[in-house]
Amino acid sequence: MSEATTRTLQRELHEARSTAHRLAAQQSRSAGWELRLAQHAQEIDDMRQERDAAVAKERHAEMKAFVAEDKCGKSNPLPLWNSFIRHT
Repeated sequence: MSEATTRTLQRELHEARSTAHRLAAQQSRSAGWELRLAQHAQEIDDMRQERDAAVAKERHAEMKAFVAEDKCGKSNPLPLWNSFIRHT
């Protein structure tokens, strides 16, 4: 092989190694991002479940209050329930 061909191949090899190193570093960073994204998605899901449980608990408590008031002959239109319906 000629010296020019050897230099060209060495330069291409150097460029390929540099590219491989850069891509490996990018993959490491993106793996960290994917992990953080998955953690945040889980936190959001947990908060939504907590919110849904709190809303269900509030609805249950309001219905119990409504039933108790109905048994006592009082009529209350469930102000909290109505405000919830307007905001959702």
